[in-house]
Formats: sequence, C-alpha cells, structure tokens
Amino acid sequence: MPTNNENISLRSDEVQEIMSHVPHWMIRSGISLMFLLIALLVFISWFIKYPDVIEGTVTVSTIEPPTRLVSKNSGELQALFFEDGVNVNEGDVLATIGNSFSKETRDYLDSTCSQIKQELERDELTIEFKDENLNFGSIYESYSTLKSGVLEYQNFRETDPILFEISTIGAQIKNYTMLRSVSKQQVKTAEKEFENAQQKFKIDEKLLAENVISKVQFYEEEQKLIQAENNLGNYKKSAVENSITITNLRRELYRLKQEHKSKQTEFVRRIELGLTNIQNALDQWRLNYQIIAPSSGKLTYLKTLNENEYIATETPLFAIISDNQGYIGYVDVPKSGYGKLEIGHKVRARIDKYPYQEFGQLNGEVTEISLLANEDMYRVQFSFTDGMKSSYGKTFEYTPEMSGTADIITNDVRLLSRIFNKFRKVFD
Repeated sequence: MPTNNENISLRSDEVQEIMSHVPHWMIRSGISLMFLLIALLVFISWFIKYPDVIEGTVTVSTIEPPTRLVSKNSGELQALFFEDGVNVNEGDVLATIGNSFSKETRDYLDSTCSQIKQELERDELTIEFKDENLNFGSIYESYSTLKSGVLEYQNFRETDPILFEISTIGAQIKNYTMLRSVSKQQVKTAEKEFENAQQKFKIDEKLLAENVISKVQFYEEEQKLIQAENNLGNYKKSAVENSITITNLRRELYRLKQEHKSKQTEFVRRIELGLTNIQNALDQWRLNYQIIAPSSGKLTYLKTLNENEYIATETPLFAIISDNQGYIGYVDVPKSGYGKLEIGHKVRARIDKYPYQEFGQLNGEVTEISLLANEDMYRVQFSFTDGMKSSYGKTFEYTPEMSGTADIITNDVRLLSRIFNKFRKVFD
C-alpha cells in the first residue's frame, strides 16, 4: 500500500499536467523518422558513385621516340646544312664541326679513292695524284702508304721484266706451233713417199726374180726405200720435239704468269688496304665531326645554333622527330593508388605550354602499366584517343618531350563503400 508521500507525489499538479497532456508528434514518431532518414541516406549512398583521380606528371612522345644528336668533339660549328623544322632524310649531313681536316682534302680523298677503285676493276691504273697544298692531318700516313703503293704498282706494270719474258715465250710458242704444223705436213709427205717406195720395192723384187733387172738396180731401189723410211722417222721426230718444246714453253709461261699475278695481287692488296684505311679514317672523321641524320623525319634544333660558334663536347644540338606521327604519353604516378590502375582507364593530360583553361586537355586511355617503380614512381603508358586534338577542338603542335600533368580516372566507387571503408579503417 503506497505511503502518504507517494500519494502526494502522484496527485501533484505537475504530474497531473504531464499525464493529462498529449505528447508532440515528433516525440511520438521520432524513432521511426530517424530510421527512415537513415534508410534514405543508405539508399542514396548506394546509387551515388564517383571515381578516384590519380595525378602525375606526363611526357608526350612519338611511337618512335625522337633521336637526340649531340656533338662528339669540340670545335667551331663549321657549317649548318638544314634549317630548323625542315624534313631530312636518313644519311643527310646536318652540320660539320671544324678541325684541321679541310673540306677540300675530304673531297679530294673521296674522288681519288673512287677513281682508284674503278681503275682497279678495269685492270688499269693511270691516276695522277694532285695533292699539293692539301693538309691530310692525322691520316697522312695512310694516304702516303696508298700513294706509294699506287706508284709502285704503276711502275711494276710498266717495267716488270717478267712481262717481257712472258711476251717472248708467247712469241716462241707461236713460232714452234707453226714449225710443228710444218713438221706434221712433212710427215704426211714422207709417209706418202715411203708408201710409194715400198710399192716400188715390191715390184723390183718380182722383176729381180724374173731377171728383168740387175741386182745393182734392185739395191738402188732398196736404198731409196731405206732413205724414205729414214726421212719419215726424222720428220716424226722433229714434230715430237716441237711438241715437247711447246709444252716446256707453256709450262714456263704458266710459271711466269703465276709469278707476275702473285706480285700483282700483292700490289693490289696493298692498295686495297690503303683504300680501306683511308675509308675508315674518313668514316671515323664523319662520326666524330659530322652530325648525320640516323633516320628520316623532322629536324628540330635543341638550342640556337650559328656557324663559327664554338661547340663543346656532348652538347645537344638536334633532335629528329620520326615520320611516324603516332603519339604516345607517359605518366609517372606515385605508389599511393597504383593498385587501382587498370588498362583502359581514361587519362586527361594538361600540357604546360598550352594552358588547359584556354586550349583544353588531351584525352587518352591507359595501354600499359609498369610493374617496377623507378625512384618511388610508376610509369603508366597511354595512347591519345583523339591524337593531338584537345577537348576544345584545338590541335597541339608536337615538340620533343612535351610535358605537363595528367589525371588518371579510375573505376567508380559507391559512396556507401567509401563510408564503410572509413568505418573499417576506424575498426582496424
């Protein structure tokens, strides 16, 4: 049974007022409203999604990267053969760095070596050296060796005694061949005479047996037969001796020709070695003092160049932009977010020399992702979907190694997932 104090509290005015008053609707439905609000937020966060953006520095290049050309030796820039921005072909000489080896000397060596090669192929050598007032510098020894070799060979061709012997023996062979022909004809005549003598001797034998002729006459005819037989043997012997002589002369002629050919080959080998040494020296000079285009493409000056300007060793001079105008970009991104990158992600590249607020940005697509980091940065390769045409419809003019910044747009992530990831981080 309640005490007096409890009865007093239950019947107080304040208690009676609260108990008799109906609560506000917010208080009556607050829990349900909060539940509905939370459910609405979860519902909205499920549909709302957006990607992460990974930013990095970008470098634009061609599919075939530009070839950079530097000076390999120091000296004055003797000549510039092409202007900035023109197209050049593979093998074109772009510039020459001066040294003591003058252009006149180079031209003289080129023409002289070419003439010597042509004359050697025709088995003649009539070249005359006109090298007065020319400075051959470091290749003087090679040039001197070539020149002396050519002069000695010319003298050898004119005065070699073997050539006289070859000519003499050739004439002897010709004469003995004619003599052998005469001997063969004499053999035929002697054979005919011997045959006639044999027939006459047989007739005389019958006549002697019939006592028509005397023994003296018979012996005279027998002597004629023996003489005809001896003549035939002598003519045959002479023909054989002529053949033997011709054979010996031909053997000697072959030996002399081989000896002459051996000496000639030695001279030609010395000349060819001299030509090779000079050609190597010219090639080495071109490699060291000429800037030659290694491929066809557009020539770009890497610095302001003027003739007679001093150029130090390893100075960047030119770049050749390949005729293959396919463009490609590289983005260096940090490690954070690297795992989110995938092939096919969109790339938005902003080029420094073309402010994107005015010119727009280039659109691309990731084509390759490096597996190894370089100085805590990963390199991502992407292709340009619209070439060098920007999002504002403006075409950028490519220059070697264009740079800027780029955003890589990763896959969309729901807002709900991002919220749960935050809670997961807290729980971790």
